[in-house]
Amino acid sequence: MSDEHDKSHDEDLKEDEAEFMVPEMDCASCAAKIENSLDNIEGINEYSALTTVGKVTVNYNSSK
Repeated sequence: MSDEHDKSHDEDLKEDEAEFMVPEMDCASCAAKIENSLDNIEGINEYSALTTVGKVTVNYNSSK
């Protein structure tokens, strides 16, 4: 499962990327909990949760 969300509205943002291994994230419910948390963090522009490999990738504005 790949679920990607894009919250960026400004192309001039300084964007960095971070990857996190989350081996306990093995179902859609687990991914949804993580995604709901990421939705509430200012500066996060885009993220994807891959339950098949237990990985979350986050693109964020490092100036915030």
